[in-house]
Amino acid sequence: MSSGRDRIFGIDFSGSKRPGRSIWITEGKIQNKNLDIIDCQPASDRFNKSTRDDVYQELRNLVKSHPAAVFGFDFPFSLPEPIVNHVISWPQHLADLEKRLANKSAKEFRKNCVGRATVKSGQSGYLRRETDWRYGGQCPYQPQLQSQTFYGQKDLLRPLITNQEAKALPMQNRSNNHPWLIEVYPAATLSALGLYRQGYKNHPESSDRRAENINGLRSHGAQISKSVADKARKSDDAHDSITAAVATFRAYLDGFPVANRGADIEGQIFP
Repeated sequence: MSSGRDRIFGIDFSGSKRPGRSIWITEGKIQNKNLDIIDCQPASDRFNKSTRDDVYQELRNLVKSHPAAVFGFDFPFSLPEPIVNHVISWPQHLADLEKRLANKSAKEFRKNCVGRATVKSGQSGYLRRETDWRYGGQCPYQPQLQSQTFYGQKDLLRPLITNQEAKALPMQNRSNNHPWLIEVYPAATLSALGLYRQGYKNHPESSDRRAENINGLRSHGAQISKSVADKARKSDDAHDSITAAVATFRAYLDGFPVANRGADIEGQIFP
């Protein structure tokens, strides 16, 4: 177990124009080898904000105000190696993101990634990182993820990393004076724990399956009240933020093991 941390946050992220209701934040307190979930709510309730710029600003403030916390965010922290293999480091990738790929929107970001991937790899324009293959993740810039990846890297990670206000693992070394950020993927966590990875969204039995998943998370050290469990039963976003918090806590307990056969610059999912 890594020492010196007292809080865990799991954030189900969104790149929509008004993400206040779709971004959910779960906060947990570390109690020995258990995680006491003390809060779970949408960003609009926690911050009283709804627009993208306002919510992201509050998320950055949340990170900066908890230097002894670990934050698990559900969006890709990097891109496949053929797209970023010409930059010196992952922080440089973030710093040069818009300039290098001439990005003004998530859609343009996707198109430029597809073009660069095709030229660099000679393969299909939609590539995956090694960690995506390992944990069943999707291409980070495909249409369903383009906004999450673009705005997450540009408006959340880039300011925090370039201003040295947080450290992202495993791309950067840990610092006792900084909050730590990791990439999580709730579906991978559910698979690792033998819970419902599929069918807990957009299915006639989704709410029951989310309830079973929450009970499963309880059996892995998460102390979840009935009121929080009820939120997860009603909302898959709440469910995913709780799962993200548990994934972050699991990584913390295990000392953030590196399980990546790909390029370091691609980052890694912690299941």
